[in-house]
Amino acid sequence: MREELEPIQLAAVPAALRAAADIPHPRPFAMRLRIGDESTSRALDHVWNVEYVRWIDLVAERAAAAGGCSREGLREAGAMWFVARHEIDYRAECRAGEELLVFTWLRDLRRAKSWRETVALRVGDGAVIFRSATLWVLVDLATRRPRAVPPSLAAALDPLLPAGGIAGRAATTAERNPGAQPSEAECRSGHPRSQIDGFARP
Repeated sequence: MREELEPIQLAAVPAALRAAADIPHPRPFAMRLRIGDESTSRALDHVWNVEYVRWIDLVAERAAAAGGCSREGLREAGAMWFVARHEIDYRAECRAGEELLVFTWLRDLRRAKSWRETVALRVGDGAVIFRSATLWVLVDLATRRPRAVPPSLAAALDPLLPAGGIAGRAATTAERNPGAQPSEAECRSGHPRSQIDGFARP
């Protein structure tokens, strides 16, 4: 078994754990994750780093679907979210059998791009396991070019900053990871340089 995932209501999360997660969004999507044996590294008795990226993708998919934006629906509409960039801060180890709370929310939403933040913490002691920010680009599957996010989808995704909140996004990224943010030219191109590149799994 890799993991067990179930959505939870924010009200069910103890106040101390919510405080430890330090979530700026008033309505984050929350999931409880119990780590399975298959997430363990072959070299050490802890979860290997690739699993964190997979969890980020899984929780993003569940959060979008809960807002009425499933990957199946996007594919039928000829579009899909592609990952352009991952930024991950690994804070603590975790192991099979442990239970995590994973929270995700949209930091902002631009014409065809969105930064999604994710944080995971261990239920047992409140330790933050990782924090991440992922730049997603909505891509037209026929042209493989960025496609503008329609207003109905933008509203369903519930970003922390309103559409066009460029200044807030750039400042937050610079504060967390100076020198690593994409340039304005890269942002305009729709294909910013990446530390980890790849397609969203339909």
